[in-house]
Amino acid sequence: MASIDQILKSLDRLPAIPVAVTQLITNLCGAEDDPAKEPTSSIVMRDSALSASVLRAANSAAAGFQMPATSVKEALQRVGENHLLKIALAHASQEALGGAVEEYGLEEGDAWRGALAGALAAEEIAQYTRKGDPNIAFTAALLRDIGKLAMGLVIPPAEVTAVLNANCSDVTTRERDEWGFDHAQVGAALGRSWGLPEELLNGIRFHHNPPVDDMADDLYDIIHCADGIALILGYGVGFDGLSYSVNLESRENLGFDRAGFEDVMVSVRLRMDEFLSPAGG
Repeated sequence: MASIDQILKSLDRLPAIPVAVTQLITNLCGAEDDPAKEPTSSIVMRDSALSASVLRAANSAAAGFQMPATSVKEALQRVGENHLLKIALAHASQEALGGAVEEYGLEEGDAWRGALAGALAAEEIAQYTRKGDPNIAFTAALLRDIGKLAMGLVIPPAEVTAVLNANCSDVTTRERDEWGFDHAQVGAALGRSWGLPEELLNGIRFHHNPPVDDMADDLYDIIHCADGIALILGYGVGFDGLSYSVNLESRENLGFDRAGFEDVMVSVRLRMDEFLSPAGG
């Protein structure tokens, strides 16, 4: 059987990722003192639509100012480099993730909202548990379901939908039984074709089934729990969302107790409202 990478290479077309996304990922996940980094403001200002989205979101995040920021550089001064990077990455990813993924029951915008809710949850979990890098957790969770963008290219869309709607409690197991791979593995292969860092690829690959052997990593448990929180809150559910549950082992590995789980859910809901409100883009 051909590998997923070989299958993707054989396709005439693949979902693309905007150049701004890869540049912002490099800035967010790379070393702070990397001399090769381009200023975030420069990346954002090359795209007028992205600049407008970032300004709206930054002004919403810095609502205490009487006058709104009128430039990306001014917004950077108000909200800080790290926060602006996440705002920019969230909005830049909308181009790749904002469309409908009909075979998964996701209408236009659903996949992106699910991706963003998971990213915010992953950042909050990393900060709450003090495990994992919040920036890497945010980015890996934002991209965790990119495999859904390619599944309809690898498998006939109607066939994908039929598997999702089958009476099966574990969709990823059913996917592997049917085709030898699941959408998380396809996502990792797609991310590899985009040139994403290996750490992010593994976060994507294991977000439904974190390994418990020598490959175990706090990041995988963080992304897994974040995915569950996004689904519980109703973001990016689609046909398969209700088939997943949060592994108790992942929560225990992180020391992520019930109080923390509830606190993160409340925070994510509030932050999503900020992102999705007219003022926030």
